[in-house]
Amino acid sequence: MLQLETNDGVAGVLQEIELFDLGLDFLDRYPRIVDSLTLDQVNAAAARHLPRYEDTVRVIAGPARPGGTAG
Repeated sequence: MLQLETNDGVAGVLQEIELFDLGLDFLDRYPRIVDSLTLDQVNAAAARHLPRYEDTVRVIAGPARPGGTAG
């Protein structure tokens, strides 16, 4: 977990563990929790919490391509 690389990150993780009552062993259990997820479970969570692709706006930015066009 990259959040554990700074004191601020450690404090934030500990706060979330306490807030959501995840238990003191949560950081030890976390890899097993993630490994146990199925593709169907991940897709179901994405469907509940993320907007549908058709309902999003996509923007691509970067240097122009040779010839003067950006896309």
